[in-house]
Amino acid sequence: MNAKLNETLTGMQSGLFATKDSIEEALQYAYTVIDSGSAGSKTAMYTVIHVLMNTIAEEIKRIAEENKEERND
Repeated sequence: MNAKLNETLTGMQSGLFATKDSIEEALQYAYTVIDSGSAGSKTAMYTVIHVLMNTIAEEIKRIAEENKEERND
């Protein structure tokens, strides 16, 4: 794994929280927790989760692209 990607992903992890076996399983868990909350906060919680997911995906794509460019130099 690219060192920068590894560093980025490791920095995002927290030992206080568990992990799930897949992204889909983690999302389902998040949705279950959100759906058990009050109606007024659900939209905000879904928004936060998906902004975070989009940001993580873009960061991984950016690092992968930088890695690709470095290999082509």
